[in-house]
Amino acid sequence: MQVLDTINEIDRCLEALQHKLEYLRGCVSGSLYQVDQLMTRKEAAAFICKTPRHLDRLCAENKITKEIVDGQIRIRKSSLMRYKGIIITEEKRPEEMSELEQIISRIK
Repeated sequence: MQVLDTINEIDRCLEALQHKLEYLRGCVSGSLYQVDQLMTRKEAAAFICKTPRHLDRLCAENKITKEIVDGQIRIRKSSLMRYKGIIITEEKRPEEMSELEQIISRIK
């Protein structure tokens, strides 16, 4: 039984590492704008290296925000990143900015 628990924990951590690698690839490639994608409970739990049950407790304590989409629970990746302490600044893409906003962003 203990071996099975260890294997399950390793599996959850591997999934979390995979999500972190995807995040880093997004940072490098500039496609970080996918931060607000919706995740299933299992994906979200793996992302923060917790069990789905623990994730439910965190949602009940309002530490992580969950949403109901088509009758199923979904969790925004940005909410998980906020829980983990990763600060998210949602910046507009240059093509979405007005000319004035582009000039101001260059000055910053």
